[in-house]
Amino acid sequence: MQLVTAGLAVWTAGAWAASAQSDAFPVRPIRMVIPFPPSGAADLVGRLYAKALAELSGQPVVPDNRPGASGLIGAQNVLASARDGYSLLIGSSSTLAVNAATAKSLPYDPLTDFVPVGVLATGPVVLVTGASSGIKSFEDLVQKAQAHPKTLNLGTGSTALQLQAEWLNETVGMKMTTIPYKGGSEVASALLANAVDVGMLDVSAAHALIRSGKLRGLALGASQPLASLPGVPTTAQLGVRGYTGESWIVAAVAAGTPDHVVDYYATVLAKAAKLRSTQDWLRERDLGYVYRTAAQTKALIAADIALYKQLVDRLGIPKV
Repeated sequence: MQLVTAGLAVWTAGAWAASAQSDAFPVRPIRMVIPFPPSGAADLVGRLYAKALAELSGQPVVPDNRPGASGLIGAQNVLASARDGYSLLIGSSSTLAVNAATAKSLPYDPLTDFVPVGVLATGPVVLVTGASSGIKSFEDLVQKAQAHPKTLNLGTGSTALQLQAEWLNETVGMKMTTIPYKGGSEVASALLANAVDVGMLDVSAAHALIRSGKLRGLALGASQPLASLPGVPTTAQLGVRGYTGESWIVAAVAAGTPDHVVDYYATVLAKAAKLRSTQDWLRERDLGYVYRTAAQTKALIAADIALYKQLVDRLGIPKV
């Protein structure tokens, strides 16, 4: 009996040790899937957190850009990977909200196929034009767009920004031709080359270009002006009513990822967001951060899906 008891004790200790080891996370490099090209808002924010996450976890965090289809390619890549937490999605308003409103048949459900583990940043969108453009102000743009419908081109780098642009157009009575690009960096390049008349960008992607004078900010989709962009009026200051322009970036893992991994990310990303280096970086680019639990983040995504579905129906935007 003593031999059996001793053997059982050894087995139990070994099983406990194996279980504890299997629960350890992370024990190898993490792949951070960014479903947009380099230099856009999702890429910049993702790389900021990749550095912080590597410092806090002690494991390398490797950014992996998978652009295309407004984040759909990157999202599917994460879903096709092992559900072990080593593939982390940097999701945006486009990837996890707008696609659900604009796609005829989305190959994933943002609310059931992914588990959000933290909001990384929020920020307003900004309507911009090239410094050498003949468009000198928002009022000037409205006048030209109303006088010559569909002759001006507006570049967007995601479905979220395209929908934001269409929403603003409807609100002020403009009609412009929307030109889709793969990401904000491509829109910025097109603006600098005068290939498009105006563009809708996340403020983080346009901030440095506006401050350097290479782009001219026409309107900021925010209720309050930004001290770092004093020459850019908000839509509220311009008298635009019934329009809000804010986007968000979140981290998410595929549904089915172990609970302890989800909890780990929720904790460590909240710590990463509170680092002075992270806060300074976000503040310099006029991006915000508000801690949200996984449930609160899911509620944010659900609310935006409902908002964008209403917009798509009201504006008569065809689903693709």
